[in-house]
Amino acid sequence: MPIRFHCGNPECGRLIEAPERLAGRELRCPACSHPFTVPSAGPEEAGRTPDGDLPPADLAAHPEAAARSSERSCPECHTMLTGGAAVCPACGWVDPAAVLPAGAAGEASVGTLLLACFQALAYGVSNLGSIFKLALYGTAFGAVLTFLLQLFGGFLLLTPGGHLVLTGLLLMVQVTVGGYYLRYFLDAVISSLEGTAMAPDVPPFDVKEMFHTGLRGLALAAVYVLPVISLPLLPLGFLAWAFANDSRALDLPWALRAAAWRPGRLVVLWAALVLWLAVLVAADVVLVVAISAVAAALGRSGCGGMLLALLVVGVGWLVLLGVSAMFVTVLCRCVGMLGRHTPALLALLPEAPRPRVTVVCVAGGLVVAALVWLVILPAILR
Repeated sequence: MPIRFHCGNPECGRLIEAPERLAGRELRCPACSHPFTVPSAGPEEAGRTPDGDLPPADLAAHPEAAARSSERSCPECHTMLTGGAAVCPACGWVDPAAVLPAGAAGEASVGTLLLACFQALAYGVSNLGSIFKLALYGTAFGAVLTFLLQLFGGFLLLTPGGHLVLTGLLLMVQVTVGGYYLRYFLDAVISSLEGTAMAPDVPPFDVKEMFHTGLRGLALAAVYVLPVISLPLLPLGFLAWAFANDSRALDLPWALRAAAWRPGRLVVLWAALVLWLAVLVAADVVLVVAISAVAAALGRSGCGGMLLALLVVGVGWLVLLGVSAMFVTVLCRCVGMLGRHTPALLALLPEAPRPRVTVVCVAGGLVVAALVWLVILPAILR
């Protein structure tokens, strides 16, 4: 039965429901994106019976609880399920109500999923203010960190190996800034999973969390992107990361099982993602051409024109980054819709992270990536 508790954000306090199977997992509030760990039980559970069900007097007011408390048949194989079973022992069907947090939708048609992915563009456009603020903050934060590092770390170039150290520090800055953007995009997946219409607020400047998020992003790339052959499973890994916020996102065996469970859904999602990626590239090309043309025209007007050209390039670059971030947010919205309308995929997640599987997946991904990029592709291109 659902665990009920209140959001720990004093400015929110929303009553949240989560299935018992999510106890101990890290999620985010669907209203304010405040992080929390699902408790094993909450004070709102006091009114339940020893078996965990609502008292009979309350069943009339909770038709879903009443349905789960009685016998029913599996919609896939029609095996009788008793005791509120969430998983069919015969065919493995998973009850969507036992998977997603409160407020999320259940299994829907492929057409509904595709329509939701098209509607994601309206979500991105309506939240341009939040997305451009993300681009502004991220750009400023990265520029300040890079400037300070080069200003105070220039002496490293005078020592043996100092250039390598400075390069490593600059890469850490890029990972941290990338983690800042990733945190926002993960929150966008969560808001889609929960059905929230508003884009999340920009993440706080917690450098430690930003760096850890950036490192997790690199690990995700090592498993799903760099090996190339596992790239079709990337949306599943990103979805698991947003949902569970732990190393289960790197569990490649789970992603393979989930893809085999609903291959058609993944194909439909990728069709929408490829479409929005094509629109993103087209929009970026148009903006780059327009910015270059205006800057070139202004640059021929003397010193004043040169200053205006630099201003146009700076503002144009920020607009370009904001538009790109908007389309990436749209892509993340679509990924969240995959979990929202196909909750059985998330039901296949292991109950807890499997460290050995994670290490094997990351190490194996790096080995395969090395073979692909250093051996196979050069041989093909010869």
